[in-house]
Amino acid sequence: MGDVFAAGRTVTLGDSAEVDNSFMAFAQRVDVNGRVRNSARMFAQDITVRGHVERNVMAFGQNVVIDSRAW
Repeated sequence: MGDVFAAGRTVTLGDSAEVDNSFMAFAQRVDVNGRVRNSARMFAQDITVRGHVERNVMAFGQNVVIDSRAW
């Protein structure tokens, strides 16, 4: 898929999901487990990145976790 812009209480980019361009999410909780080929921008209370973001991660939140499995 191209760009993904998502808003909701919980936004999850699943393990097998691939975003060809940018990923942007506004939520209470954001989980990035899949692959983003460009940049990820997230605005949430809780943010966890476990997947692959090939360019930049911009995360604004109360709790931000970049897991050891992420790259």
